[in-house]
Amino acid sequence: DKKNINDLFDDELENKPIDQPKINKISPAFQNNTRVFHIDNLISFDKNKEIFEIKDIESKAKSILEVGLLQMPRVKPIENSNRAYILAGHKRIEACRLLVQQGHKEFEHIRCEIDERDLLTAELAMIDTNLEASKLSSFELMQAIGRRAELIEEKRKNSEVSGRTVDLIAENSYLQRTQIGYYLKCYKKLVKSSKDALRENLITFKNAIELADASEDIQNKTILYMKSKNTDFKTALNHANQKINGIEELKDFQKKLIVQAFKFQYKGTISYRTTVNDL
Repeated sequence: DKKNINDLFDDELENKPIDQPKINKISPAFQNNTRVFHIDNLISFDKNKEIFEIKDIESKAKSILEVGLLQMPRVKPIENSNRAYILAGHKRIEACRLLVQQGHKEFEHIRCEIDERDLLTAELAMIDTNLEASKLSSFELMQAIGRRAELIEEKRKNSEVSGRTVDLIAENSYLQRTQIGYYLKCYKKLVKSSKDALRENLITFKNAIELADASEDIQNKTILYMKSKNTDFKTALNHANQKINGIEELKDFQKKLIVQAFKFQYKGTISYRTTVNDL
């Protein structure tokens, strides 16, 4: 429903960082469980790299150099190794990496809070932390909500959760269920070129919703036309639809020509039927 989408996704907020309201929740006490890690042994979840973009690292590094690392990152140790997954504090750690590269070796070792929960729960906590505390673009929200849904399904296999995925996401989110549904739809149906266009702010999230209903071919042709012709989304989408429809019409026309040729050549009912079924 067009009106509903316009109500849910304001043009003025499209693809701009959204200042999320903070959700007051009691977090586990980590202050008595800490460990020092070498900075090279602190790594991100692979999926996290596809969700959140870390920006303004230089300004964060400057702040840490001036006042120190005031808040410890939170990590999940990896079994049988000296490494750990970063759950909270990605930007702080990347800022410390930059400082180390600049010669400030005192930031090579970082004391971190230890999260002992299982890996799925820990990754869910990481996503929730970013959803609550960060300014996220439409692309980052889509990726975060999509990944959260995947983790919920993993926990469902282990009978750890029950209920509709959208409802479970909405419990810990300020978003409406309808909005979450749109984010999940785009996460599942957008092809890579469309997701990249959303990440690069070439299209708005409402454009992305419209693209999610299109075929892979139309999505790719729309984005390619926008980039090559430097044109707007509607023009590009109409061009892609016309091109695809034109190809289909040409195929239909060619098919009719072939049928007519066989009818003329054989003039036989059996041969004609067989030929049509084979096309």
